[in-house]
Amino acid sequence: MTFHRATNTITVGPGSDFTADSGVFFVTVVLRDLASKSDAPLQIQNDWGVIEHWLGAKGRAITKDDEAKVAKAWRAYIALGVAPSETLRPVFQSLAHDKQQDRARYLADTPPGEVLEVFERLLATDKELNQKKTGRRVDPPTRDRSFKETILQLSRPKRAFVVGTVVWCPWVIFRTSGHYQLLGIDFDYWDEHMFLVNLLALPVLAAGAFAAYKWVTK
Repeated sequence: MTFHRATNTITVGPGSDFTADSGVFFVTVVLRDLASKSDAPLQIQNDWGVIEHWLGAKGRAITKDDEAKVAKAWRAYIALGVAPSETLRPVFQSLAHDKQQDRARYLADTPPGEVLEVFERLLATDKELNQKKTGRRVDPPTRDRSFKETILQLSRPKRAFVVGTVVWCPWVIFRTSGHYQLLGIDFDYWDEHMFLVNLLALPVLAAGAFAAYKWVTK
């Protein structure tokens, strides 16, 4: 993978290792450019200083040998399978599994701890890194739960109440709408003026009975 600075484009050649090349891009292009800005945060400047010291590249341009060293180190970092955040954990586990066969060879190129920490800061926020250090999980983005998931979260009595209410409502509508015969049984229609009373009767009685039971048995 080659980054063309003049056009801000990336070319991926045949046989390219996208994982390793991505690391080279993050470190030697993104991090270096950020650190070169006059208003770069101190942490970014320090991180680039760590990389320069590790490569022995202080005061000189990055060479192909430097890029190869970064590529091997990044590949080893991925092969470790230790994600910098809970969000990236499935990705790291998958990539580490893909490299399982050559893991020992990759890990031989594991860089020093301070370089690994720079790699982590390129992929995770300070909050995520702090939560990782303290052992707390990073909450994934929330999503709307389905009706089924919501029902399953309820206790058994509450689930029975919800299901009973859902079944009761169409039964009241059915009995109020007219006269029916079902399986040889005649069902006379209920007084439409009592529709609301009939609709609420069972839920209210069930809720009241449950509340009384809880009060008696507490």
